[in-house]
Amino acid sequence: MVLDREGDPVKIGRLQRYATDYVAEKKISVLAAPAKKSGKRVAVIGSGPAGLGCAAELAQLGHTVEILRRSRCRADSILMASPIIRWRGGES
Repeated sequence: MVLDREGDPVKIGRLQRYATDYVAEKKISVLAAPAKKSGKRVAVIGSGPAGLGCAAELAQLGHTVEILRRSRCRADSILMASPIIRWRGGES
């Protein structure tokens, strides 16, 4: 748990909102344009936070990324909405 100066828990939602508002107000670009296609194909095993982060980084480098997972998970909606990565997994 992270505490503020008064010893109260830091409200992560408020911190995220502040950061998002700051980026929007200053018109800061947080997404880099994907690199030129490398022609390389990469499989990432697992669709947890680390797997999704890895897949995003590899896609930004221009690689074709496919995410392999054992079963449906909470990240499915994120994967389906992503135009830069493909995914394949087990049955529901």
